[in-house]
Amino acid sequence: MTAASADEGVTERRLIEGVDRLNNNGGLFGNDLLVPGNLQATAAVVGMMYIIPFGILHILDLIQARLGLSGGLKTMLISALFRRFMSFKPEVRQQVNDAEISMTCVRDVPHLVSSGVMNCFHLVEIACKLLTTMVFLLVEDQLAIVPFCVYPLLAALWICFRQPALSKAQETKLKTGNQLVKGVHQACMNYNMILDYRKRSKAVDRFSSYALHYRKAMSACHLMDINNGRFFPWLTTISMGIYAIVGVEQLRIGATNIGTFVATFGIFVEVGHELERGYATRRNLELGSPLCCRYR
Repeated sequence: MTAASADEGVTERRLIEGVDRLNNNGGLFGNDLLVPGNLQATAAVVGMMYIIPFGILHILDLIQARLGLSGGLKTMLISALFRRFMSFKPEVRQQVNDAEISMTCVRDVPHLVSSGVMNCFHLVEIACKLLTTMVFLLVEDQLAIVPFCVYPLLAALWICFRQPALSKAQETKLKTGNQLVKGVHQACMNYNMILDYRKRSKAVDRFSSYALHYRKAMSACHLMDINNGRFFPWLTTISMGIYAIVGVEQLRIGATNIGTFVATFGIFVEVGHELERGYATRRNLELGSPLCCRYR
C-alpha cells in the first residue's frame, strides 16, 4: 500500500467519524436550539434577530434627523464663534484675517459637526459590532482572543508613529487653504488699485502660487490618508492568510468544522471593515481639533 492510499484511507475514516458525531449529536444543528425541539421556530427567532436591530437603527436615524441635532450644533457653534470674533479688541482683530473667519464658518464648523461629533454614534455602533464578533469567536475558539488583543496594540503603535507627520500635513493644508481664500479676498478688495497700477499679471501669478501650494498640501494629505487607511485592511488580510494555514490544520485533525472555518473568514472581513470605519471616524474627529484649539 502506498503512502497516498494510506492517507486517503485515514481521511475517509475521519469523515465517517465526523458524520457519526453529527448524527449522535442530533444532526447538523445539534440539540442546543433557541427553541428546544423546534427547528422552524429557532430559524424564525434567528431571522427576527437580524431584522429587528436594523429596524431599530432606522427608527433612531429618523429620530436624530427630526431632532435636527446636526443643524442645531452648526448654528450654535457658528453663532458663538462670530460672537467671540465681534468681542475681539481692535489690536487682536487686526491679527485675524477675513479669510480665516470665512473658512472657519463655511468649512471647519460644518466638518467638525457632520464628520466629527455626529460620528460618535458610529463609534458606539462599531464598538458593539466588534464586541459581538469577539464573543462569537471566543465561543468557537479560545485562541481568537489573540487578534483582539494584538490589533489594538498594533493600531496604537501605528497611530503614534504616523501622528506627527499627519498632523503637520493637515495643518499645512489648512494654512494653504486659508491663504488661497485670503488671496481671493485681497484681489476683490484691491481690484481697482490693481487695475490702476497695472499689476494684474502679478496678482494672477501670486494667486497661482497660492493655488499650487494648496494643491501640493492636498496631495500630501491624500497620500498619507491612503497609506493610513490601508493599515487595517492589510492587517486583516495577513490575519486571514495566517488563519487559512492554521485553520486547514485544525480541519485536518478535527478540531473545527468547515462551517466555522468559512464563517471565520467572513468575520475577519467584517472586523477589518469596521476597524477601517473606526479609523476614518477618528480622523474626522481629529480634523476638528485645530478649530477647537484655535478658538477655545
